[in-house]
Amino acid sequence: MKRLIPEYKSNNSDYERFDKRVQTYKKNKGLGTPKTDKNYANS
Repeated sequence: MKRLIPEYKSNNSDYERFDKRVQTYKKNKGLGTPKTDKNYANS
C-alpha cells in the first residue's frame, strides 16, 4: 500500500498526526478497542 502512495513517505509526520486524530476520534466514539485496532493493523 505504501508503494501506491508516494506522498506517504514525504508527508509521514502529517499522516501520523492525522492517524492520532483518527484514533482519538475512535476512542471518543467508543470504537477504539484493541480488537478494532488489530483488525485495522492486519488489513
